[in-house]
Amino acid sequence: MKILLAGSALITACSKMCVHSVTDEDSLSESIPAGSGFYELSVGMDNFGSGVFSTKGESDISTPYIIVFENGKTIDYKIGGSASFFLRKGNYRVYAVIGIDDVSSFLSENSLKAHMVDLAEEEDRNFTMIGYRDISVPETLQANIDVTRGISKIVVKDVFVNFRTASMKEKTLNINNSWICNAARNILLENILTGINVPEAYYNDAYWHAELEPILYSGHIGHNMANNQTFGLNKVFYTFPNTAGIKKTRFILECYLDGKICYYPVIFDELKPNHVYTVTKITITKKGIEIPEGPWEEDIAVSASITVAPWCDGENANVER
Repeated sequence: MKILLAGSALITACSKMCVHSVTDEDSLSESIPAGSGFYELSVGMDNFGSGVFSTKGESDISTPYIIVFENGKTIDYKIGGSASFFLRKGNYRVYAVIGIDDVSSFLSENSLKAHMVDLAEEEDRNFTMIGYRDISVPETLQANIDVTRGISKIVVKDVFVNFRTASMKEKTLNINNSWICNAARNILLENILTGINVPEAYYNDAYWHAELEPILYSGHIGHNMANNQTFGLNKVFYTFPNTAGIKKTRFILECYLDGKICYYPVIFDELKPNHVYTVTKITITKKGIEIPEGPWEEDIAVSASITVAPWCDGENANVER
């Protein structure tokens, strides 16, 4: 996704422009006359509001900000879809931040990067996004800023029952529900930019604790499957990246077999921000494990195919619903 630094107002996420000055010395007026030593950088945001994302419910944009830093210090920031910054000749780092309700505490670039976002803040799918670009004024007065989501998307497509033994082939598997466990609880804005997140705390630690149901839980399924049948689960989940955590993030399929509960885990070795992990053909060959975190035999009861792709936008998006 790109944010376009240009003159026109391209979205209406905020109908009223708000200008916030950090200090009197660096506060930049909206009406500086020509020849005063300032250059105008007009700011607009492109591609927001309609049809940007490929899944319904992901297109809401919450609180877009543009923040200008010079030598790591906040010079000015504004909210909304269109604004103008008047800057002296110099080198600036311009950030685009989406989904943060208030940036007034970001007095420096370091304080912005150290801001922690909790996964609970993403429940309404107004996902946190961030990006920046270094700009030299007046050499560059227009530029594109790429922004990236902090969230990872997991799409689970289908389940196939392929019991191996003759006795198992006569049984019926009931798919009860599914969820994401060991979901990273939070992420720093800086880690969205680096793509590296090492969780120290988790939602649904090992088991399902009814935490963040809208984005980590499928809801009750209650589907019976005979051997050699395929069921289209078609569930979408959202979680923060987990690139080197103590516990790996897992998709858990909870089932009943012979009236007893069992679990089939799909383990993600790594989850990166702004990527889509599509799980296809979860193949079940025998009874699952008794507790979601294992242990399980070397000859495991489930396999799956996982494909990874950048989370693209617009008409060329390769994200499946």
